Amino acid sequence: MLARANGIDINYRIDGREGAPWLTFITGIANDLTMWDGQIAPLEKDFRILRYDFRGHGGTPAVAGDYTPGMLIADLVGLWDALGIEKSHVTGLGLGGSIMHGLALQHPGRLLSLAFCCCRASMAPDFAAMWPKFIEVVKAHGSLEPMVEPTLGRWFTPEFRS
Repeated sequence: MLARANGIDINYRIDGREGAPWLTFITGIANDLTMWDGQIAPLEKDFRILRYDFRGHGGTPAVAGDYTPGMLIADLVGLWDALGIEKSHVTGLGLGGSIMHGLALQHPGRLLSLAFCCCRASMAPDFAAMWPKFIEVVKAHGSLEPMVEPTLGRWFTPEFRS
């Protein structure tokens, strides 16, 4: 489904029990909302679950220009507003977890709890050095596809992948 928020159409999916507390899942970079599929069944009886795609990920179109953490935070808050979500538990992975840091600082009254997964509160120099190349490759190819293999290489050992 698509909802108009912060000037763009954001792809989202809702699962779980109506009337239950909200739980919002925020993906990592180079992922889409399906990365949370395995968490739905164990949680859907206790929560109303929102999953969505960042700009340029999954079913949310890319828009021209550079993206900022503030823009991604505003996208989520705009989506909550469009869907009538006043407060939510929030879980984020990687970039999603980093977005949660800003969300907690800018909108603490909208949060029920936070679960940070594999993310950074500050940028380590070696990690920061990867971003310019990442951005260059994505801009040159017009998609995240060229980053799939390098990302998998960072996340999983060759033994696990085989």
